[in-house]
Amino acid sequence: MRIRSDGLQGKLSKEIAGNAGFDYIEIESMINKNTAEHIYRTVSPDLLLTGTGGGNAEQEFRNIAFRENTPSVVILDYWKDYKRRWLYADHEINMIKDNVCVMDDFTKQEMTEEGFPEYNIHVTGHPYLDKIFHSGRKDKKEKREDCLNILFLSQPLEIIGIKNYVIHPLKILSDAASEHTEKSGKKVTLTVRLHPSENISKEISEILNNHGNGNYNIRLSESGDTMSGLLSESNIVIGYNSIALFEARSKHQDIQSKFISGERFTSQCF
Repeated sequence: MRIRSDGLQGKLSKEIAGNAGFDYIEIESMINKNTAEHIYRTVSPDLLLTGTGGGNAEQEFRNIAFRENTPSVVILDYWKDYKRRWLYADHEINMIKDNVCVMDDFTKQEMTEEGFPEYNIHVTGHPYLDKIFHSGRKDKKEKREDCLNILFLSQPLEIIGIKNYVIHPLKILSDAASEHTEKSGKKVTLTVRLHPSENISKEISEILNNHGNGNYNIRLSESGDTMSGLLSESNIVIGYNSIALFEARSKHQDIQSKFISGERFTSQCF
C-alpha cells in the first residue's frame, strides 16, 4: 500500500508509515492546483483521508474529491475556528461532501453553528484521550522540594497564530524560570519539547545556548524521551493549545498544567 503525507506533518507521518511497513511519498504543505491534480490522477484514490495542516495541500485534494464525488473523510482533533481548516476550499462550507470526524458533541454543535451541515459531522471520540481518562490518576509522587522540573511544549508560532511578537514566548518563560531560581534558591530545569512538525528555529537555539546558570538549566528534550516519561518527571507543564496538557492534568494529580494564550507569559505561574 502506498500513502502520501504532506511535508508539515512529515516527521510523525513517516514514523507511523514506516513502522506499519507502508511505502510513502512526501508532499509539501503548500502545492498548486496542477500538482494536486497530477497526484490525484496518478493515485486515483478510492478514498481520501485528510487531517489538518498548515498549508493548502489537504484542501486541494478535497476540492478535487468534491468535484469527482470521491468519498472524503476529514479527521479533526481539538480545534477552534473550524472554517479556517477549509480556508482553501473552492466551494461553500454548507456544501461540503466531506465526512468530518470530530471529538465530541460540543465540537459538532460548534461546527453546526458555524454553518457546517450537521449530517456531515460524526462524533467519533478520541481513542487516546479516552484511554487516558479511563486509566485513572496515578498516585502522587514525592518530588524533591529543592528542585523544580518544568516541561515546555513548543509549537510553531506561525501555525498557532502568534505573530509580530517582540520577545519569543520561550525567552519570557526562560527569564521567569531564571528569576525564580534567584528568589527561591531552588534548582530549576526547563525542558523544551518541540512539536513533531517543528524544526528548531534560530530564536530557540539562541535561547537554549544563552540561558542557564548555576541553579538554572534549560535543555532540549532528547529524541528517546517519551511524552509520558517527560510528564511524569515534571512538576509544571506549560504549553499552547496542546492535547498533552489534557494528559498532564488527567494522569498526574501533582502536575500543574499551564496554558499560554497570546504573546505574554510571566513568572506568576510559579
